[in-house]
Amino acid sequence: MFLCEGEDIMGYKENFLILHLSDLHIFENPSIKFLGINPYECLKNVIAKIKYNEGKRIKPDAIILTGDISQDYSSNSYLSAAEILNELDCPTLVTMGNHDDKDHFNNVVCQYKNFKCSKKNIYGNWRILILNSHYPSHVAGYLSQEELDFLKDELESDKKIFTVIFLHHHVLPIESSWLDMLNLKNAEEFLSVVDKYKNIISIVCGHVHQESMTIRKNVVFLSTPALSWQFARNSSTFTLDNLMPGYRIIELTKTGEFTTEVIRLDFNKKFIPNFDQTG
Repeated sequence: MFLCEGEDIMGYKENFLILHLSDLHIFENPSIKFLGINPYECLKNVIAKIKYNEGKRIKPDAIILTGDISQDYSSNSYLSAAEILNELDCPTLVTMGNHDDKDHFNNVVCQYKNFKCSKKNIYGNWRILILNSHYPSHVAGYLSQEELDFLKDELESDKKIFTVIFLHHHVLPIESSWLDMLNLKNAEEFLSVVDKYKNIISIVCGHVHQESMTIRKNVVFLSTPALSWQFARNSSTFTLDNLMPGYRIIELTKTGEFTTEVIRLDFNKKFIPNFDQTG
């Protein structure tokens, strides 16, 4: 649990529940496997677990989806993902990853029922900022000047509201050297902005297909497992892991408490990758 002090907001619900999902890598053909895993089936199973986990339905107030929705850049892959996610019947706040197609993202995802591509979202005394680190023709990420200007302006506009920032690419090293070459390339510029504000509680990403947590200057940096194949921790080259697909639950309270937990699918052999394949 991470706690900061803040003003109570009358009438705001006690808890606000976010599901952070990332790295779906869906194909146009739902039967296709990649690295020995069917990403469509991964997503279906994860959503079923969220809906009926141990007989108790998880009722999120919002889904935040940080990119790599598609693997093959097809419009139907986006439609398939949206249809499955819409089963949870709550707002889905979404941004792009390195695998995403800008046109399909704007014309399919951002137009779909319950999906929102807004960068700023206010819930009581919490502000959720969602940045686009998509760097055309690159696997690594980059925040454009437009994104940085938005971030600066928004942070300056309110220096007290509790703030969580989501983006696709990781900002801090995760000690997997091959992935750390594919990080947010202007991370230092980004950090020079966020370091000025004490109301930033956490910065959350996907991209690395593994769980991590680092605390830097009282800000909690988190990465969330993929909803597809997993990458091994502390690896120097591309290495798959046999962990199950997973997602992150984040709970925000009106008094500034931030709690989080990663949940994975129960072990299932069909979600073990083919270790002989490479990405």
